[in-house]
Amino acid sequence: METGVPIRNVLITTDNGQETVSTWEGKFQLKGGFKELTLMHASFEKRRMRSDELQGDTIELLPRLFSVNEVIIWGKHHDKTATAFKKPSKVDMQLMEANPKGFNPLGLIYWGIDELWLKKQRRRKAAEKQRRKMILDNY
Repeated sequence: METGVPIRNVLITTDNGQETVSTWEGKFQLKGGFKELTLMHASFEKRRMRSDELQGDTIELLPRLFSVNEVIIWGKHHDKTATAFKKPSKVDMQLMEANPKGFNPLGLIYWGIDELWLKKQRRRKAAEKQRRKMILDNY
């Protein structure tokens, strides 16, 4: 998914302690020399580069999977007081204090889902992250 659009607000750090942020045009400037450069942005994978890898005037970053550009939430507030500040009712207090005992079938189902399916998903995600890291390191 290559767009070639400049990326603003990329945090650039060097091994000798220099830090800067890219402009709205995607440009940045560093003073002095460095051996390694790190580029970080919330919507893109972190990239480390040695100074001898810098060729030309363009550095490309890989977008992160599952990133969202912008979310706007609109709603109406019907009540003047926030529900977080309301005093809980007697029934709510009793439910919060209740300490369930005995066999919990829902807990068993959750454990099964976590053990069988979610761990597989986490392994796949870790493998994908490792693959993307290897691509960036060999870029």
